[in-house]
Amino acid sequence: MTEDAPKQPVEAGGPGPEESGQGPDELRSGSADGEGPGPSVLGSKPKSLLVNAGWNVACTMLLMAVALFMAPFLIHRIGDDRYGLYMLVFKIIGVLDIMNLGLAEATLRYVAHYYGRGDLAGIHRVIGSTLTVYLITGLGAATALFLAAPFIAGYIKVPAGDEGLAVNVLRLAGMNFVFLFLSAVFQSIPQALRRYDISGGTRILQSLCYVAGSVVIVLLGGNVLGLTVWCVVTSIFTLVVAAARAKQLLPSISLRPDPSLSGLREIFGFGFYMFIAMVFSMAWNYTDSLLLGFLVSTGAVAYLTVPQNIGSRVHRMALESGWVLFPRTSAMTSEEEMRKLYVGSVWTLLVLTAVMFVPMVVLIPDFLRLWISPEFAGKSAFVGQLVTASLVAAGAFVPHNAVLRGLGKGKIVAKLAASGSVIAVGINVVLISKYGLSGAGYASFVLPVWGLVGLVVTWRAVLGMKETWPLVRVVGVPAGLAYGSLVLFLWARTAFSGTIGWVGLFAWAGTMLAVTGGLLVAAEWLLGGAGSQLRVVLEYGANLWARRRSRLNAAQGNS
Repeated sequence: MTEDAPKQPVEAGGPGPEESGQGPDELRSGSADGEGPGPSVLGSKPKSLLVNAGWNVACTMLLMAVALFMAPFLIHRIGDDRYGLYMLVFKIIGVLDIMNLGLAEATLRYVAHYYGRGDLAGIHRVIGSTLTVYLITGLGAATALFLAAPFIAGYIKVPAGDEGLAVNVLRLAGMNFVFLFLSAVFQSIPQALRRYDISGGTRILQSLCYVAGSVVIVLLGGNVLGLTVWCVVTSIFTLVVAAARAKQLLPSISLRPDPSLSGLREIFGFGFYMFIAMVFSMAWNYTDSLLLGFLVSTGAVAYLTVPQNIGSRVHRMALESGWVLFPRTSAMTSEEEMRKLYVGSVWTLLVLTAVMFVPMVVLIPDFLRLWISPEFAGKSAFVGQLVTASLVAAGAFVPHNAVLRGLGKGKIVAKLAASGSVIAVGINVVLISKYGLSGAGYASFVLPVWGLVGLVVTWRAVLGMKETWPLVRVVGVPAGLAYGSLVLFLWARTAFSGTIGWVGLFAWAGTMLAVTGGLLVAAEWLLGGAGSQLRVVLEYGANLWARRRSRLNAAQGNS
């Protein structure tokens, strides 16, 4: 990596110098790595990093609200076991995502890369090749699942009489996978063009349709089968909408399978490493639920996945905020700016997860009791506390995943995912086999520590930041303070062990959020001095506001 432009690694299939900046004039304007408008396509200007992150957070909050409403609604109406079946089936379907072969991230990276350089032909080559591969592999995976559904259902511990239901739901979910699979290609276009307002709007529309239809189906007496049929319908609708919006952004791009040898070489060059990372990441993500479903019961899957889904929805706010770094770093040329962006993102996202999860760990037993039932809380609360405690400092581990992908460091991503997942699977097998549901919680608590390895590798080896104190100040100090606050608040909640209602829950949560956030911000302000990340964030916000005011004034002057 040079001071002027990060090198695209050969093993990742990065385009050579002759392929950069050769696109049509309509794609070239502005700055590719600044906060300015950047390149524009037929009037579509990229949104700023903050706006894109805001859209991602808004979508995540909506999805979290959907989950908070749908989980108790479905559990009370279809029962713990059938809800567990519903969740387990889609965990199995999630494994089918392995069929994207890592090309989703390769597509996003290369569309962003060619867009930043004004190469419309390059964008067409990547999209056409990815669609071809996805159509073939998606249909192949769905066909395989259709044929294997009776075999898979035979190993799921469902209540007597539900074996046929499990088979039908598996087959329908395979159809659902195909439509979601293809829509992901079209969704990558607005993301790569840094128009997360468009991709976010599509996700919001899909969520609202899913909720409305699911509620009607259940109220009319439908069960898991009807819910799965509706998922297929909403996925078809999402595919149509995503394709239409992508065509609006790039009218000259053909949104149909159109393979080319050079396009396939590019996406598989980078996608190979993403595929390896994805395979191992899936093993990490799905091992606990699958082991519980096969070794314990589908009810145990529900007791794990309900708090797990809550935690993942909240954590997704940090993930989505950090993911916008992927297309951004793909187009950046300044190494120093990249370092500043990475360090600031690590601190900001760590603080975000700390203030969200410290209250959640303490209050999840009360929340589950009020939200679902005391009986469900009695079985799920302990594992829920372990799962959410694992996410307190997890925000610090988000940026390196996006930055490594944006820089084309697929081999490093694959190595980190492979080594971490082998450890994760081993720990889950040992602990779940011995402790059952609690073992899944123990495994969840210890495994995120592996994220520290990726953080240090990116900090030192990739971005070349060798000093230890900034790493300790940005990561070690806030993480230590966050877990210290957690221990203090757990003691306080135990000492005042009376039953609380919703008002008390929000009062406790607000107090813990304010104290934890204030402590972390004060520590960074005092220790950071002139280089404090808090100052950087405030200056960024002020500059962004000043530029926005300038554009508004210019627009008014022109009118």
